[in-house]
Amino acid sequence: MAEPSAAAIPERARIVLVKDEAVALIERQRDGHTYYAFPGGGVEPGETPEETAIREAREEIGLTVKVERLLATVRFDETGRPSGPTIQHYFEVAAEGGSWGSGTGEEYGPDVPPEAGTYRPCWIPLHELPRLDLRPRALVTALMVGDQSVWPLVLRE
Repeated sequence: MAEPSAAAIPERARIVLVKDEAVALIERQRDGHTYYAFPGGGVEPGETPEETAIREAREEIGLTVKVERLLATVRFDETGRPSGPTIQHYFEVAAEGGSWGSGTGEEYGPDVPPEAGTYRPCWIPLHELPRLDLRPRALVTALMVGDQSVWPLVLRE
């Protein structure tokens, strides 16, 4: 079976917002498992990954953000992923306004089925990241080390 072209692989954009040695994450509980994700979502037609990051920050955590720079591009190839492979862009952002935790994305709506699990915006201290189920691990490690010379990362998981 031929590998799909990069253009055929769905893209997602995620934000990395660090403040006071903590990072903004979404705590997910689904199928009896707790894991964490950087806020973000799918790139819509006609939208750039940067525009997606800005929109998703507002929808998921209630903040208006400014994109500072690309930190990583990751191709997730896991065969067990329900959505299949994706290319995800991680952007360092700065908060410019809004109200933390006031996201109004569809994942917070009343019609979300229980099997979709829960979403909870949270601040996690950087030193706690290694103990969490949070990917990509190479991005987590780079955030912990704080070495600016590694950006942008290009990863495959």
